[in-house]
Amino acid sequence: MTRIPQKRRSFTASQKAEAVRKHLKDRVPVSQIADEINVPAVSVAFALVYR
Repeated sequence: MTRIPQKRRSFTASQKAEAVRKHLKDRVPVSQIADEINVPAVSVAFALVYR
């Protein structure tokens, strides 16, 4: 079975900063931010912890 490679998405620094700002300043839950940008919540939480 051949696997079709998927293109890896990338986010600009300003997009990443906006996500972090939403969480820290506006107290938006990480799961909601992840839904908005269509990524797993674990990825967003990891980025917030290890920034």
